[in-house]
Amino acid sequence: MNLRMRRLLSVLLAGVLTVLPISAVCAAEGETVLSVGKSYTLSYDSPIENAYPNKAYTPENALTDGVRATSASPADGAFLHLYRGTAVTVTIDLESVCAVSSVEVDSLRANGGVQCPRYVKVAVSEDGETFGTVGTLDDPDSIAGVGAQLVEQKVELEKPYRARYVRVTFSSDVHTYIDEITVSGAADASGAESASADEPFVERGFAGQIDGIGNIVLMYTSGKYTEEKLLPYLLYVDTEGNVTDTMFSSMLFLPNTHDFKTEAGWSEYIDELLGVSDTTNLAALDRLVGEHGAELGEGIRYPVFLSVPYLAFGGYSLGGISPNNLENRTQLLKTYVDRIVGAFEDANFAHLELKGLYWHEEIVQYTMTSDEEAFIMAFNDYVHEKDLKTIWIPYYCSPGSERAVELGFDCATLQSGYAFGGNEETGDPLPGTVEDSAGQAKKYGLGMEFELDIGKPDFRERYYKYVHTGYATGCMDGHMMMLYQGVTGILSCSQAAASTDQRQVYDMTYQYVKGTFAALAPTVAQDQCVVGAVGERTSGRLDVADEDSLRGDLKTAELDIPEGLPFMLEGDGFYLLNGSSAEPGAYEVRFSVTDGYNVSELSAVKVVVYDPESAGKLALDGEVTVYTRLDASAETVSIPAGEATAVQLEDGWYYLSADDSGKDVFGFVQVDESTAKDLPKALCDFAGVKSGGFPWAIVGIIAGCVVIVAGGVAVVLLRKRKKG
Repeated sequence: MNLRMRRLLSVLLAGVLTVLPISAVCAAEGETVLSVGKSYTLSYDSPIENAYPNKAYTPENALTDGVRATSASPADGAFLHLYRGTAVTVTIDLESVCAVSSVEVDSLRANGGVQCPRYVKVAVSEDGETFGTVGTLDDPDSIAGVGAQLVEQKVELEKPYRARYVRVTFSSDVHTYIDEITVSGAADASGAESASADEPFVERGFAGQIDGIGNIVLMYTSGKYTEEKLLPYLLYVDTEGNVTDTMFSSMLFLPNTHDFKTEAGWSEYIDELLGVSDTTNLAALDRLVGEHGAELGEGIRYPVFLSVPYLAFGGYSLGGISPNNLENRTQLLKTYVDRIVGAFEDANFAHLELKGLYWHEEIVQYTMTSDEEAFIMAFNDYVHEKDLKTIWIPYYCSPGSERAVELGFDCATLQSGYAFGGNEETGDPLPGTVEDSAGQAKKYGLGMEFELDIGKPDFRERYYKYVHTGYATGCMDGHMMMLYQGVTGILSCSQAAASTDQRQVYDMTYQYVKGTFAALAPTVAQDQCVVGAVGERTSGRLDVADEDSLRGDLKTAELDIPEGLPFMLEGDGFYLLNGSSAEPGAYEVRFSVTDGYNVSELSAVKVVVYDPESAGKLALDGEVTVYTRLDASAETVSIPAGEATAVQLEDGWYYLSADDSGKDVFGFVQVDESTAKDLPKALCDFAGVKSGGFPWAIVGIIAGCVVIVAGGVAVVLLRKRKKG
């Protein structure tokens, strides 16, 4: 029977069930199924639309359709396939207040990451707003079971609770196949109690620093890091090769090539980690720190973290002990913690401090044994007994990532995976993945992991997303960041030429770890004007800038072009005015610019289209200084003496252009009574303002004064003669 037929039958069944007496559909003696045919909403704890776009949820009705799976196979059409999301919450509307006594979730456990829930939580509400948790089922045994199986997980409530809305939350670690959610009870709620409201959830906030360590870079021991390779990690190196500051506050050394099911694998890892025989890795770092005491601080012991590889459950043997139960695994784990810590102490590094140990496995292996959480907590407890810290780096939506604090880690950071792209099954992750991951980290008390893959053509843009998100969410301010960089990604970036994408990655990383990174918004100069002639194409670049972005990253965020104006404008300021189809007149284009994160203020640009036949033709008798835009504080250029074109704009401003040895020179000039004395007469005449010219009025005034003075002198002399 195909999926369409099954769905059709489910609809018919739901219809039949709605007309049958309620008592005829029973879950158990004294209980009635309340949920068949009822509507519901579904949401994820960790959003998947950005991280796994091809797996985004589409609303359906499979969980309350009454259709049951008949085989323990993902191919059975009765199952609803859900993908990751940490946890899924289904809220069923019973349409009236009922007495709810139990909730059952039916699912599938199979191979290939098909996992049944490891827990189910039930909360109820009478109004759809205030919910109270009334039952929880923890089921580590079912998820760790072997073989394909239909799994029934029933939450029996202590007493019937009044509920119109039933909220069912269950883990969704990888592929979760749910058959049906069954709510049972009685339609008559008169004898049921109201649930006590849950306390509002309070997010934990980003993980804090560890003893002043706020950033840790991952270093894979296979890199065989020499002093030269380690330098740009320990200290900031400018493009001239000069050391100007410190860089990462700590390093985490971890393996990626050894077989840890053998004694030889552990020995090879520890030898490679110490690097004593070839002066690499820890040995090289110890020498490098000693050589740069002046920059780092004399007597410093640089903190490092070392990895404790995962001890997988199984029948293999290490030192005669098989890790086939919790006791043996814990014994072996303590042995290898002692071995790694002891090897570091025996190396007697003069300038390094072992700060803590890293739990290498990126997930909690719930499907391996039902004791996985106990195993991890045993690790944390034992390391803490040695007065060392523990750290962890799970990935977004990984099983158990939300329980890092409960498991006892001093600090965990969450990796989003955005740097690496996706696959055909899940789709390429969208930029919002980084914000989603940061949101979950902040919710559950983790920090952020930044990820760098310089093999991607757009690696700079992807990496900038991490840095900007850490800055914008406040993670940069006193919280933990760990950086995955492949083996030598940061080294390559530090050695790149100035202004390249790689060098920009190195520099922005330095700014972030120092807490000086700032995402600056683009700026657009005000009072700009574009002038073009009818019949001509005019292009140029408006004054648009962004100190921390490439010009190619800038896009128009808002663009309002008047109807009928053939004008094109790009985010970097480039414009094209097609005068061949433009009508003469003055227009205003309004726009703002974004770098993908920040938006400039809205700017208005005057666009003037003039008819060359009616434009003013001037014979300038001298050079004219004009502004590069409609702003008396703008830069200036010079229009040479000779024939020029003048176009009136507004508020006393004019556009002036001329030919200077075959080059078009243009600018803007303000013509009024206060400026007329400094401008050529031809321009003032065109503007209708009396030009400076020769100051005959002043001469007349002076002459008048002279006549008055002379007349006065003559009168005085005449009186003296009469007296004589």
